[in-house]
Amino acid sequence: MTNTGTAISHSSTPTRRVLRTIALGLLLLAARIATIEHPWPVHGDELEFVAALGFPRPYPVHPPGYVLWIALGTLLNAMGVGAYASFASLSLVASILTPMLLYPALRCVAGEGAAWWSALAMGLNPLWWFCGVTAWNYVAANLVAAIVLVVAAVGWTQRRTPAVRLAAAVLAVGAGLRFDLLMWFGPLVLWTAGRVGRRELIGAAAALVAGAACWMVIGSVLYSDANAPSLAYTLSVVRSTSVIDRGLVDGLLRNVVKLAAYLGWGFGLGAIPIAYSLIVGFRSRTPPAIRLPLFVLGVGPVLAFQSLVHVTEIGHALWYLFPAYALLAVSCSRRPRRRTWIAAAVAVASAVQFVAYPWGTDVTGWRRVLNAKVAFASAAGLSRIDQRGRIHTPNDFWGVPDRSTNDTSVTAQP
Repeated sequence: MTNTGTAISHSSTPTRRVLRTIALGLLLLAARIATIEHPWPVHGDELEFVAALGFPRPYPVHPPGYVLWIALGTLLNAMGVGAYASFASLSLVASILTPMLLYPALRCVAGEGAAWWSALAMGLNPLWWFCGVTAWNYVAANLVAAIVLVVAAVGWTQRRTPAVRLAAAVLAVGAGLRFDLLMWFGPLVLWTAGRVGRRELIGAAAALVAGAACWMVIGSVLYSDANAPSLAYTLSVVRSTSVIDRGLVDGLLRNVVKLAAYLGWGFGLGAIPIAYSLIVGFRSRTPPAIRLPLFVLGVGPVLAFQSLVHVTEIGHALWYLFPAYALLAVSCSRRPRRRTWIAAAVAVASAVQFVAYPWGTDVTGWRRVLNAKVAFASAAGLSRIDQRGRIHTPNDFWGVPDRSTNDTSVTAQP
Protein backbone atom coordinates (compact mmCIF):
# COMPACT_ATOMS: atom_id res chain seq x y z
CA MET A 1 0.00 0.00 0.00
CA THR A 2 1.35 3.38 -0.83
CA ASN A 3 1.39 6.12 1.79
CA THR A 4 1.71 9.85 1.53
CA GLY A 5 2.94 10.06 5.10
CA THR A 6 6.04 8.60 6.66
CA ALA A 7 7.66 5.88 4.57
CA ILE A 8 10.36 3.48 5.59
CA SER A 9 13.47 3.92 3.50
CA HIS A 10 15.50 0.95 2.38
CA SER A 11 18.50 0.33 0.18
CA SER A 12 17.16 -2.68 -1.66
CA THR A 13 17.82 -2.48 -5.38
CA PRO A 14 15.12 -3.17 -7.98
CA THR A 15 16.93 -6.36 -8.98
CA ARG A 16 16.95 -7.60 -5.41
CA ARG A 17 13.26 -6.84 -5.06
CA VAL A 18 12.49 -8.81 -8.20
CA LEU A 19 14.54 -11.74 -6.92
CA ARG A 20 12.73 -11.63 -3.59
CA THR A 21 9.37 -11.61 -5.36
CA ILE A 22 10.39 -14.59 -7.48
CA ALA A 23 11.69 -16.43 -4.41
CA LEU A 24 8.38 -15.82 -2.64
CA GLY A 25 6.46 -17.22 -5.59
CA LEU A 26 8.71 -20.28 -5.90
CA LEU A 27 8.45 -21.11 -2.19
CA LEU A 28 4.67 -20.95 -2.33
CA LEU A 29 4.59 -22.95 -5.55
CA ALA A 30 6.69 -25.69 -3.96
CA ALA A 31 4.35 -25.77 -0.98
CA ARG A 32 1.31 -26.09 -3.24
CA ILE A 33 2.83 -28.82 -5.40
CA ALA A 34 3.63 -30.85 -2.30
CA THR A 35 -0.04 -30.88 -1.26
CA ILE A 36 -2.03 -30.54 -4.46
CA GLU A 37 -2.81 -34.26 -4.74
CA HIS A 38 -5.74 -35.07 -2.49
CA PRO A 39 -9.15 -36.76 -2.59
CA TRP A 40 -12.08 -34.73 -3.75
CA PRO A 41 -14.61 -33.28 -3.35
CA VAL A 42 -13.52 -31.18 -0.42
CA HIS A 43 -17.03 -29.70 -0.47
CA GLY A 44 -20.21 -30.31 -2.42
CA ASP A 45 -19.74 -27.07 -4.37
CA GLU A 46 -16.82 -28.71 -6.15
CA LEU A 47 -19.12 -31.39 -7.56
CA GLU A 48 -21.35 -28.67 -8.99
CA PHE A 49 -18.40 -26.87 -10.53
CA VAL A 50 -17.07 -30.00 -12.23
CA ALA A 51 -20.56 -30.93 -13.44
CA ALA A 52 -20.87 -27.43 -14.93
CA LEU A 53 -17.92 -27.78 -17.30
CA GLY A 54 -19.06 -27.00 -20.82
CA PHE A 55 -19.87 -23.31 -20.51
CA PRO A 56 -22.05 -21.70 -21.81
CA ARG A 57 -24.56 -24.54 -21.69
CA PRO A 58 -27.02 -24.49 -18.76
CA TYR A 59 -25.46 -25.94 -15.66
CA PRO A 60 -26.34 -27.13 -12.15
CA VAL A 61 -24.57 -24.61 -9.95
CA HIS A 62 -26.52 -22.99 -7.13
CA PRO A 63 -27.22 -19.25 -7.48
CA PRO A 64 -25.59 -16.88 -8.19
CA GLY A 65 -23.82 -19.37 -10.44
CA TYR A 66 -20.21 -18.09 -10.43
CA VAL A 67 -20.35 -17.58 -14.19
CA LEU A 68 -16.76 -16.44 -14.74
CA TRP A 69 -15.40 -19.24 -12.55
CA ILE A 70 -17.19 -21.85 -14.64
CA ALA A 71 -16.08 -20.17 -17.87
CA LEU A 72 -12.40 -20.15 -16.84
CA GLY A 73 -12.57 -23.76 -15.70
CA THR A 74 -14.19 -24.76 -18.99
CA LEU A 75 -11.45 -22.97 -20.92
CA LEU A 76 -8.69 -24.84 -19.11
CA ASN A 77 -10.55 -28.12 -19.45
CA ALA A 78 -10.85 -27.56 -23.20
CA MET A 79 -7.07 -27.10 -23.28
CA GLY A 80 -6.57 -30.57 -21.86
CA VAL A 81 -6.46 -29.92 -18.12
CA GLY A 82 -8.38 -32.43 -16.00
CA ALA A 83 -11.88 -31.60 -14.79
CA TYR A 84 -11.02 -31.01 -11.13
CA ALA A 85 -7.55 -29.65 -11.92
CA SER A 86 -9.10 -27.02 -14.18
CA PHE A 87 -10.47 -25.28 -11.12
CA ALA A 88 -7.79 -26.31 -8.61
CA SER A 89 -5.07 -24.85 -10.84
CA LEU A 90 -6.88 -21.51 -10.84
CA SER A 91 -6.96 -21.56 -7.05
CA LEU A 92 -3.28 -22.51 -6.95
CA VAL A 93 -2.23 -19.60 -9.15
CA ALA A 94 -4.38 -17.15 -7.19
CA SER A 95 -3.02 -18.44 -3.88
CA ILE A 96 0.49 -17.53 -5.04
CA LEU A 97 -0.26 -14.24 -6.78
CA THR A 98 -2.11 -12.70 -3.83
CA PRO A 99 0.83 -12.84 -1.38
CA MET A 100 3.08 -11.73 -4.25
CA LEU A 101 0.87 -8.65 -4.49
CA LEU A 102 0.95 -8.06 -0.73
CA TYR A 103 4.75 -7.92 -0.64
CA PRO A 104 5.31 -4.97 -3.01
CA ALA A 105 2.22 -3.21 -1.66
CA LEU A 106 3.76 -3.09 1.82
CA ARG A 107 7.44 -2.45 1.07
CA CYS A 108 7.35 1.32 1.42
CA VAL A 109 5.39 1.37 4.67
CA ALA A 110 6.69 -1.74 6.43
CA GLY A 111 10.20 -2.30 5.12
CA GLU A 112 11.50 -5.08 2.89
CA GLY A 113 11.87 -7.77 5.55
CA ALA A 114 8.53 -7.32 7.31
CA ALA A 115 6.68 -7.05 4.00
CA TRP A 116 8.27 -10.20 2.54
CA TRP A 117 7.79 -12.36 5.62
CA SER A 118 4.23 -11.16 6.14
CA ALA A 119 3.42 -12.05 2.55
CA LEU A 120 4.98 -15.49 3.04
CA ALA A 121 3.02 -15.92 6.28
CA MET A 122 -0.20 -15.23 4.40
CA GLY A 123 0.72 -17.74 1.72
CA LEU A 124 1.40 -20.37 4.39
CA ASN A 125 -1.70 -19.64 6.44
CA PRO A 126 -3.45 -23.03 6.85
CA LEU A 127 -6.80 -21.76 5.57
CA TRP A 128 -5.19 -20.13 2.55
CA TRP A 129 -2.96 -23.11 1.84
CA PHE A 130 -5.86 -25.56 2.13
CA CYS A 131 -8.26 -23.63 -0.11
CA GLY A 132 -5.44 -22.81 -2.52
CA VAL A 133 -5.31 -26.38 -3.85
CA THR A 134 -9.06 -27.00 -4.10
CA ALA A 135 -11.72 -26.29 -6.71
CA TRP A 136 -13.42 -23.78 -4.41
CA ASN A 137 -13.45 -20.25 -5.83
CA TYR A 138 -12.72 -18.42 -2.57
CA VAL A 139 -9.00 -17.86 -3.21
CA ALA A 140 -9.51 -16.61 -6.77
CA ALA A 141 -12.15 -14.18 -5.53
CA ASN A 142 -9.76 -13.03 -2.81
CA LEU A 143 -7.18 -12.20 -5.45
CA VAL A 144 -9.73 -9.88 -7.03
CA ALA A 145 -10.46 -8.40 -3.61
CA ALA A 146 -6.74 -7.86 -2.92
CA ILE A 147 -6.28 -6.01 -6.21
CA VAL A 148 -9.29 -3.83 -5.44
CA LEU A 149 -8.03 -3.07 -1.93
CA VAL A 150 -4.55 -2.09 -3.08
CA VAL A 151 -5.71 -0.01 -6.03
CA ALA A 152 -8.41 1.67 -3.95
CA ALA A 153 -5.81 2.52 -1.29
CA VAL A 154 -3.74 4.23 -3.97
CA GLY A 155 -6.79 6.09 -5.23
CA TRP A 156 -7.69 7.20 -1.72
CA THR A 157 -4.25 8.34 -0.53
CA GLN A 158 -3.22 9.99 -3.79
CA ARG A 159 -6.68 10.74 -5.25
CA ARG A 160 -5.77 9.25 -8.58
CA THR A 161 -8.55 8.96 -11.13
CA PRO A 162 -6.95 6.03 -13.02
CA ALA A 163 -6.71 4.03 -9.79
CA VAL A 164 -10.39 4.57 -9.03
CA ARG A 165 -11.41 3.51 -12.52
CA LEU A 166 -9.21 0.43 -12.38
CA ALA A 167 -10.64 -0.61 -9.01
CA ALA A 168 -14.19 -0.29 -10.33
CA ALA A 169 -13.37 -2.21 -13.51
CA VAL A 170 -11.62 -5.04 -11.67
CA LEU A 171 -14.51 -5.39 -9.23
CA ALA A 172 -17.14 -5.32 -11.98
CA VAL A 173 -15.40 -8.08 -13.93
CA GLY A 174 -14.33 -10.05 -10.86
CA ALA A 175 -17.92 -10.26 -9.64
CA GLY A 176 -18.32 -13.07 -12.14
CA LEU A 177 -16.18 -15.21 -9.82
CA ARG A 178 -18.32 -14.47 -6.78
CA PHE A 179 -21.20 -12.06 -7.03
CA ASP A 180 -20.89 -11.12 -3.36
CA LEU A 181 -17.66 -9.28 -4.16
CA LEU A 182 -19.88 -6.35 -5.14
CA MET A 183 -21.41 -6.25 -1.67
CA TRP A 184 -18.14 -6.63 0.19
CA PHE A 185 -16.02 -4.13 -1.75
CA GLY A 186 -18.47 -1.98 -3.71
CA PRO A 187 -18.79 0.47 -0.77
CA LEU A 188 -15.01 0.88 -0.64
CA VAL A 189 -14.77 1.58 -4.37
CA LEU A 190 -17.67 4.05 -4.30
CA TRP A 191 -16.34 5.86 -1.25
CA THR A 192 -12.89 6.12 -2.79
CA ALA A 193 -14.36 7.39 -6.05
CA GLY A 194 -16.36 10.00 -4.13
CA ARG A 195 -13.18 11.36 -2.56
CA VAL A 196 -11.70 11.87 -6.01
CA GLY A 197 -14.75 13.62 -7.42
CA ARG A 198 -18.44 13.46 -8.22
CA ARG A 199 -17.76 12.46 -11.80
CA GLU A 200 -15.65 9.51 -10.70
CA LEU A 201 -18.32 8.46 -8.21
CA ILE A 202 -20.94 8.35 -10.96
CA GLY A 203 -18.57 6.49 -13.27
CA ALA A 204 -17.66 3.91 -10.63
CA ALA A 205 -21.31 3.36 -9.73
CA ALA A 206 -22.18 2.91 -13.41
CA ALA A 207 -19.37 0.39 -13.87
CA LEU A 208 -20.47 -1.69 -10.88
CA VAL A 209 -24.12 -1.63 -11.94
CA ALA A 210 -23.16 -2.62 -15.48
CA GLY A 211 -21.03 -5.49 -14.19
CA ALA A 212 -23.81 -6.72 -11.93
CA ALA A 213 -26.38 -6.52 -14.72
CA CYS A 214 -24.10 -8.35 -17.15
CA TRP A 215 -23.49 -11.30 -14.83
CA MET A 216 -27.15 -11.45 -13.83
CA VAL A 217 -28.27 -11.61 -17.46
CA ILE A 218 -25.76 -14.33 -18.31
CA GLY A 219 -26.74 -16.24 -15.22
CA SER A 220 -30.45 -16.01 -16.01
CA VAL A 221 -29.80 -17.54 -19.43
CA LEU A 222 -27.74 -20.36 -17.98
CA TYR A 223 -30.39 -21.07 -15.39
CA SER A 224 -32.86 -21.98 -18.11
CA ASP A 225 -32.07 -25.54 -17.03
CA ALA A 226 -35.03 -26.71 -14.96
CA ASN A 227 -32.70 -28.85 -12.83
CA ALA A 228 -30.69 -25.88 -11.58
CA PRO A 229 -31.14 -25.09 -7.87
CA SER A 230 -33.62 -22.31 -7.21
CA LEU A 231 -32.67 -18.87 -5.92
CA ALA A 232 -35.41 -19.14 -3.33
CA TYR A 233 -33.80 -22.25 -1.85
CA THR A 234 -30.38 -20.61 -1.73
CA LEU A 235 -31.81 -17.56 0.03
CA SER A 236 -33.62 -19.78 2.52
CA VAL A 237 -30.33 -21.50 3.38
CA VAL A 238 -28.66 -18.14 3.91
CA ARG A 239 -31.50 -16.85 6.05
CA SER A 240 -31.51 -20.02 8.16
CA THR A 241 -28.26 -18.88 9.84
CA SER A 242 -29.27 -15.24 10.29
CA VAL A 243 -30.21 -13.14 13.30
CA ILE A 244 -33.63 -12.73 11.70
CA ASP A 245 -34.42 -16.44 11.94
CA ARG A 246 -32.20 -17.46 14.87
CA GLY A 247 -31.97 -14.46 17.16
CA LEU A 248 -28.96 -13.14 19.03
CA VAL A 249 -27.72 -16.45 20.45
CA ASP A 250 -28.27 -18.99 17.68
CA GLY A 251 -27.82 -16.31 15.03
CA LEU A 252 -25.32 -13.58 15.89
CA LEU A 253 -23.34 -15.36 18.61
CA ARG A 254 -23.21 -18.65 16.74
CA ASN A 255 -21.95 -16.96 13.58
CA VAL A 256 -19.31 -15.00 15.48
CA VAL A 257 -18.07 -18.09 17.33
CA LYS A 258 -17.90 -20.04 14.08
CA LEU A 259 -15.93 -17.32 12.30
CA ALA A 260 -13.62 -16.91 15.30
CA ALA A 261 -12.92 -20.66 15.27
CA TYR A 262 -11.99 -20.57 11.58
CA LEU A 263 -9.71 -17.57 12.03
CA GLY A 264 -8.25 -18.96 15.25
CA TRP A 265 -7.15 -22.11 13.48
CA GLY A 266 -5.92 -20.18 10.44
CA PHE A 267 -3.76 -17.73 12.40
CA GLY A 268 -2.66 -20.26 15.01
CA LEU A 269 0.17 -18.88 17.15
CA GLY A 270 0.23 -15.89 14.83
CA ALA A 271 -3.12 -14.81 16.30
CA ILE A 272 -1.27 -13.13 19.17
CA PRO A 273 0.81 -10.61 17.16
CA ILE A 274 -2.05 -10.20 14.67
CA ALA A 275 -4.48 -9.38 17.49
CA TYR A 276 -1.97 -6.90 18.87
CA SER A 277 -1.57 -5.39 15.41
CA LEU A 278 -5.34 -4.97 15.20
CA ILE A 279 -5.46 -3.24 18.58
CA VAL A 280 -2.76 -0.72 17.68
CA GLY A 281 -3.73 -0.56 14.01
CA PHE A 282 -5.85 2.55 14.37
CA ARG A 283 -3.15 4.64 15.97
CA SER A 284 -1.88 7.58 13.99
CA ARG A 285 1.47 5.93 13.27
CA THR A 286 -0.25 3.26 11.18
CA PRO A 287 -0.41 4.38 7.53
CA PRO A 288 -3.92 5.68 6.75
CA ALA A 289 -3.92 3.72 3.47
CA ILE A 290 -4.01 0.57 5.60
CA ARG A 291 -5.99 1.82 8.59
CA LEU A 292 -9.23 3.27 7.23
CA PRO A 293 -10.10 1.76 3.82
CA LEU A 294 -9.23 -1.81 4.73
CA PHE A 295 -10.73 -2.02 8.18
CA VAL A 296 -13.77 0.23 7.92
CA LEU A 297 -14.93 -0.28 4.35
CA GLY A 298 -12.75 -3.19 3.27
CA VAL A 299 -13.62 -5.51 6.17
CA GLY A 300 -16.80 -3.97 7.59
CA PRO A 301 -19.40 -5.12 5.02
CA VAL A 302 -18.31 -8.76 4.96
CA LEU A 303 -17.91 -8.88 8.73
CA ALA A 304 -21.38 -7.43 9.27
CA PHE A 305 -22.95 -9.89 6.85
CA GLN A 306 -21.21 -12.92 8.26
CA SER A 307 -21.99 -11.95 11.84
CA LEU A 308 -25.64 -11.04 11.28
CA VAL A 309 -26.65 -13.25 8.37
CA HIS A 310 -24.53 -16.14 7.14
CA VAL A 311 -21.19 -17.88 7.62
CA THR A 312 -20.80 -21.63 7.18
CA GLU A 313 -17.64 -22.63 5.32
CA ILE A 314 -14.01 -22.26 6.27
CA GLY A 315 -13.44 -20.39 3.00
CA HIS A 316 -15.59 -17.54 4.30
CA ALA A 317 -12.74 -16.60 6.65
CA LEU A 318 -10.31 -15.84 3.82
CA TRP A 319 -11.55 -12.29 3.30
CA TYR A 320 -9.73 -11.15 6.45
CA LEU A 321 -6.29 -12.56 5.71
CA PHE A 322 -4.95 -9.92 3.31
CA PRO A 323 -5.71 -6.95 5.60
CA ALA A 324 -4.67 -8.91 8.70
CA TYR A 325 -1.20 -9.65 7.35
CA ALA A 326 -0.92 -6.08 6.13
CA LEU A 327 -1.48 -4.93 9.69
CA LEU A 328 1.00 -7.51 10.94
CA ALA A 329 3.67 -6.01 8.71
CA VAL A 330 3.19 -2.42 9.82
CA SER A 331 1.83 -2.48 13.36
CA CYS A 332 3.22 -5.39 15.37
CA SER A 333 6.25 -3.35 16.49
CA ARG A 334 7.61 0.15 16.22
CA ARG A 335 10.96 -1.25 15.06
CA PRO A 336 11.22 -2.53 11.46
CA ARG A 337 13.77 -5.20 12.37
CA ARG A 338 11.57 -6.55 15.16
CA ARG A 339 8.59 -6.56 12.80
CA THR A 340 10.63 -8.70 10.44
CA TRP A 341 11.42 -11.25 13.13
CA ILE A 342 7.81 -11.40 14.31
CA ALA A 343 6.50 -11.84 10.77
CA ALA A 344 9.11 -14.55 10.11
CA ALA A 345 8.10 -16.38 13.28
CA VAL A 346 4.43 -16.26 12.21
CA ALA A 347 5.32 -17.67 8.78
CA VAL A 348 7.32 -20.55 10.25
CA ALA A 349 4.64 -21.32 12.84
CA SER A 350 1.95 -21.41 10.14
CA ALA A 351 3.94 -23.81 7.98
CA VAL A 352 4.69 -26.12 10.91
CA GLN A 353 1.04 -26.11 11.98
CA PHE A 354 -0.22 -27.00 8.51
CA VAL A 355 2.39 -29.66 7.75
CA ALA A 356 2.88 -31.27 11.16
CA TYR A 357 -0.59 -31.28 12.71
CA PRO A 358 -1.53 -34.97 13.30
CA TRP A 359 -5.05 -34.89 11.90
CA GLY A 360 -7.02 -38.10 12.16
CA THR A 361 -10.44 -39.58 12.76
CA ASP A 362 -9.47 -41.84 15.67
CA VAL A 363 -9.92 -39.05 18.22
CA THR A 364 -12.56 -38.17 20.79
CA GLY A 365 -13.64 -35.22 22.90
CA TRP A 366 -12.34 -31.79 22.02
CA ARG A 367 -9.89 -33.24 19.48
CA ARG A 368 -12.80 -34.69 17.51
CA VAL A 369 -14.53 -31.31 17.44
CA LEU A 370 -11.29 -29.57 16.45
CA ASN A 371 -10.49 -32.06 13.70
CA ALA A 372 -14.01 -32.12 12.33
CA LYS A 373 -14.67 -28.39 12.34
CA VAL A 374 -11.40 -26.61 11.55
CA ALA A 375 -8.25 -28.72 11.75
CA PHE A 376 -9.06 -30.58 8.55
CA ALA A 377 -7.45 -27.51 6.99
CA SER A 378 -4.05 -29.14 7.37
CA ALA A 379 -1.80 -31.28 5.20
CA ALA A 380 -2.93 -34.52 6.83
CA GLY A 381 -6.56 -33.44 6.81
CA LEU A 382 -6.37 -32.51 3.14
CA SER A 383 -4.77 -35.81 2.17
CA ARG A 384 -7.59 -37.68 3.92
CA ILE A 385 -10.41 -35.25 3.41
CA ASP A 386 -12.65 -38.08 2.25
CA GLN A 387 -12.52 -39.44 5.82
CA ARG A 388 -13.77 -36.26 7.46
CA GLY A 389 -17.36 -37.51 7.31
CA ARG A 390 -16.53 -40.12 9.95
CA ILE A 391 -16.24 -37.46 12.64
CA HIS A 392 -18.18 -34.53 11.19
CA THR A 393 -21.93 -34.15 11.25
CA PRO A 394 -23.54 -30.85 10.25
CA ASN A 395 -25.04 -28.98 13.18
CA ASP A 396 -23.75 -31.50 15.74
CA PHE A 397 -21.81 -29.17 18.04
CA TRP A 398 -24.18 -26.21 18.43
CA GLY A 399 -27.53 -27.57 17.38
CA VAL A 400 -30.44 -25.34 16.41
CA PRO A 401 -33.87 -26.64 15.46
CA ASP A 402 -34.97 -26.88 11.86
CA ARG A 403 -38.10 -24.74 11.83
CA SER A 404 -39.65 -26.73 9.01
CA THR A 405 -39.43 -30.10 10.80
CA ASN A 406 -38.96 -29.00 14.43
CA ASP A 407 -35.81 -31.09 14.83
CA THR A 408 -32.07 -30.28 15.05
CA SER A 409 -30.86 -31.25 11.60
CA VAL A 410 -30.13 -28.08 9.71
CA THR A 411 -28.12 -29.55 6.85
CA ALA A 412 -26.86 -26.16 5.72
CA GLN A 413 -24.78 -25.82 8.88
CA PRO A 414 -21.26 -27.25 9.21
